[in-house]
Amino acid sequence: MEPFFKLHENKQLHRQIKILTYLRKRNDITSITELVQEIGCTPPTLRSDIQALRTKLPPSIQLQSIKMIGYRLKIPNGETLDTYLLSLVRETITYKIIDRSLRGNQQSFEAMRLEYHLSSSALRKIIQHMNHELKNYRIQLSPKNGDLVGKENEIRFFFFYFYTSFRRTIITDHTYLSSQETYKVMFAELEQVFQSHLHISNFRATLWLSILKERWLRRKQGEIPSETLSMIQSRKSFKRFSKKITPFLREILGIQQLSINELVWAYLIALHCISYSSSNYQETISHKATHYQEEAPAKKWIKQFLLDEVLIDGTTKEGIEQMSAYLANLRLLNKITDGFENHPLSIDHLVDPYFEALYHSWQDRLQQLKWQEIIPMTCIKEVALSLSMIQSSYQQIQRRKKQMIVFTFHGDAGYDNFLMAMIQKWLPETYHPLFLFDQPITQTKIDELGACLIISNYDLAEKMACEVIQIAQIPTHEEWTDLKLHLIERASSH
Repeated sequence: MEPFFKLHENKQLHRQIKILTYLRKRNDITSITELVQEIGCTPPTLRSDIQALRTKLPPSIQLQSIKMIGYRLKIPNGETLDTYLLSLVRETITYKIIDRSLRGNQQSFEAMRLEYHLSSSALRKIIQHMNHELKNYRIQLSPKNGDLVGKENEIRFFFFYFYTSFRRTIITDHTYLSSQETYKVMFAELEQVFQSHLHISNFRATLWLSILKERWLRRKQGEIPSETLSMIQSRKSFKRFSKKITPFLREILGIQQLSINELVWAYLIALHCISYSSSNYQETISHKATHYQEEAPAKKWIKQFLLDEVLIDGTTKEGIEQMSAYLANLRLLNKITDGFENHPLSIDHLVDPYFEALYHSWQDRLQQLKWQEIIPMTCIKEVALSLSMIQSSYQQIQRRKKQMIVFTFHGDAGYDNFLMAMIQKWLPETYHPLFLFDQPITQTKIDELGACLIISNYDLAEKMACEVIQIAQIPTHEEWTDLKLHLIERASSH
């Protein structure tokens, strides 16, 4: 919700959302002292914010006060705080103004003042604050009618950036677009449009179509340099794309006709919807492309530059292909706006030291003249983050050698194999388990295997150099739980 927070000036709402998100993160009773330090306010302000917040919370979400201790947030299973936060934000003037602009529901300054029950000076102050932040997107909000003004490309990208932070896909209020059946049809049709070509993210594609539909209904035209327009029009992939998407736009979105300019815009925006996920994580092995066929020469050229980088060592062949495709696509998208380099991701809490080092190294590399000549970049930090995310996901297996652990059990018929089967159900994938039943465990054998841990339900004949965990022949519930936790924690630290 970063774009919203910067545009919205109400400090109490900022604090209330911080309170909820921090309590959700802690998932336990949190002291007033800790909350005050985290939120950055006084105890009386905290109590006042929480009291006001309780009146807004739905009955299913409880903000409990534990006398003399602190507060706890209780959310039922199957519900998320994110959904509620969106409903809270949608009631703000900031969200309503942006949403009205998207839908083309303009109002005069006086009409806005009356609807939001504000004085003229208060409304001007809100618009001035929003415009101060909107300068970063190279657009402004008109006080005359509450509409966004500036280059159409920048306006479109701002809408995508704004709504994607709320996890929204369908953002229009047309009733037929809200129905579950239409939603399914859109997904199915989208897949048909791109079936033979691109590996498309349904979330991004649906959100973009939702935004573009509103802009097309208002007859807004995106800006495309004439040289780029001519180049795209001559492509075979564009002619194929145009032929497939035109019936979809007419039958599903009700857009009867689009100019060549807007068909090219849609063709290019498809590149912003590409998923660079590995085929290992897909339901079926996919051979869909991550770029248009005409980008193959540019991708090959960029790939050569990547291969010359020491940073690329240890990255799989598929990873290098995906990084090359991402940079080739970005190079083409930048012809519309450099806004496509940007994204609202904040993943500091998810990364390890290796990732941080990789990210900072890419920042340094991308500032070099060589890379700036290949792809002139404005948002170097964000491009470095995208490259690091793609690269690290294709280095994970090579970078982390699995830990060899040996299990040796004995018992009545079928018992040893039963224990093995039970353990395999929850054993983390970072381990390479070996179950030895048919031979004695010796240090020589352990050295040969390179094992770092032995788990046994009987006494071993000799002392081992590696870690040994011994459990009862029939482990107690506590032993079984402790073993599971120990192996999971060990996997995490590895």
